[in-house]
Amino acid sequence: MKMMLLIALVSFFISCKKEGTTKPYSFVSVKFIEDEDYIFIETTEGSWNNNQKIAMLNATGYKNERFGLYLTNLRDTGNYLNPSINNISFTDGVDFIPFKLNSGFIHISYIDTLTIRGDFRVTFKDNFNGAEIRTIIGGFAINTY
Repeated sequence: MKMMLLIALVSFFISCKKEGTTKPYSFVSVKFIEDEDYIFIETTEGSWNNNQKIAMLNATGYKNERFGLYLTNLRDTGNYLNPSINNISFTDGVDFIPFKLNSGFIHISYIDTLTIRGDFRVTFKDNFNGAEIRTIIGGFAINTY
């Protein structure tokens, strides 16, 4: 019986093909600066159009957190100029729904025809359920291969 199980497992692994493997095309890690743990992200969808120089990433967390990134005119590494709420957004899924980006940066650390990677630290202003100013930090990667 053990030999049959061993043969079945070996034949299964031999028949697996690399082309059938799902690769993580996009990734984001995000947290409020005062939190210890990063938010558990369930779904991430991203795209990088090298011809149009546009990167987009949308992610949803386990507790309905939402993160959005939309960057245009990306030509080189370095800080993204004049980021706004249209370029990066985040809501905690409960009562933090910002309407303005107060300050911060989005930094592009790597860029080529297939991949873009970077990190961010931005401060948002929110007036939903009382005025609040909070900072998020994190990193992202979008791969098109």
